Amino acid sequence: MNYKQIYRNIVVRGQTSRNLPYTEKHHIIPKCKGGTDDEENLTYLSAREHYICHLLLTRMHPEDEKLKYAFWCMVSMNNRKYKVSSRLFEEFRIKIAEMKRGTKHSQETLNKMSKPRSEEGKANMRKPKSDTSNMRKPKPKGFGKKVSKALTGRKLDSNHAKKISEALKGKPKKEIKCPNCGTAGKSEGAMKRWHFNNCKK
Repeated sequence: MNYKQIYRNIVVRGQTSRNLPYTEKHHIIPKCKGGTDDEENLTYLSAREHYICHLLLTRMHPEDEKLKYAFWCMVSMNNRKYKVSSRLFEEFRIKIAEMKRGTKHSQETLNKMSKPRSEEGKANMRKPKSDTSNMRKPKPKGFGKKVSKALTGRKLDSNHAKKISEALKGKPKKEIKCPNCGTAGKSEGAMKRWHFNNCKK
């Protein structure tokens, strides 16, 4: 089978004007083979054509591990638009496993892997999953004022406002009471703005 001729026919067809509902950009000469992002090295293919071209590249250059890996990334994506036969999937799964088997870590990486955990790291590992104290960082000084200034005068889109209104319908509002002046209200935002820490009484 003439892989090069099939590949050439597909990429040339992709450079012509076609009325396709969905296309993917493809480098005719792969970047790992010295290809560039110039327009003459780009073609626009359907998902099926793109899949075939990457498979053809692995057949044309069977020694190139980067092309194998690129094809493997394409076929192993969760939300892929490519249907892959079980035989082809197995073939490339074995090839990728063989490639990784010969991979050697640098001495620096090995040192990091063998380095014992710090006391802080051990303490974080022992924390229960419900403990989220280290997840939220304090906001910088003046952050609230900046947000308030940015939102001042901003109006919600009518559809957005309608959605918020519908989402809140039927939800009972809890009454909040200011501990300083005793004023009660159901709007948490308004109460926090004028009472509690900001209460003038």
